[in-house]
Amino acid sequence: MQVLWIHGLGELSRVGITIGVMVVIFNRFQNEIAALPMLSTYIAATLSYWVALILSD
Repeated sequence: MQVLWIHGLGELSRVGITIGVMVVIFNRFQNEIAALPMLSTYIAATLSYWVALILSD
């Protein structure tokens, strides 16, 4: 149970850091980056990773 808790905390911190980096990138390169495709791709990749972890049992 402790391993699962640590993994969840690591995932949460990874998502938080990624959101922070994306905010900085979107503010710095507003005219050169399409936000919707980038965010939707990130969400799809993250969800597929989580689903793979759940179903790997």
